[in-house]
Amino acid sequence: MSSLFVSLDASGSMEDRVRETVDALNEYMTKVRNVKDLAVTVEIWNSDGRRNLYMGPIEYVPKFTVNDYVCEALTPLLDSFGRAIVSLRSTSGERKLLVLMTDGRENSSHEYNRGEIKKMITDFRASGGEVIFLGADINVGDEGDNLGVSRMHTISYDTHNSEAVFRSIGDTSSGYLSGES
Repeated sequence: MSSLFVSLDASGSMEDRVRETVDALNEYMTKVRNVKDLAVTVEIWNSDGRRNLYMGPIEYVPKFTVNDYVCEALTPLLDSFGRAIVSLRSTSGERKLLVLMTDGRENSSHEYNRGEIKKMITDFRASGGEVIFLGADINVGDEGDNLGVSRMHTISYDTHNSEAVFRSIGDTSSGYLSGES
């Protein structure tokens, strides 16, 4: 079994990107649907909290709508990384993948600091897990470096290209989660 955790920024700055993000998420789920024995969690988050949109087998992932993805408040980027990694650590499975998407920088975390997240990500990757860090209309390369995410797994993109980017990482994710790469 493999585990996939998709963590989406739902802060107020994402409000203009709702349709593109939902369409891209649905495209991504279509791409990873062929992975056998895949447990999926899809979560949205902001400074008001986090909410699971789905948790279960890939076969039953619903088609997400703009009504699922309500954006408001601030960006607790470090807390979202920390919570996702803690959640993935508790799952069984040979392969574990965190895909985290944001359009902003840290501005409201209270649980974790940068040093703790860098150690968590480094330890998670050392234990065989992987992280893909996506930046909608921002450059996440330097931020990823500072947090221990491989530069190869940071992708900055224009939201007008969201579906193409998510389609591409869907192919990469499928290969990783299936044990083909």
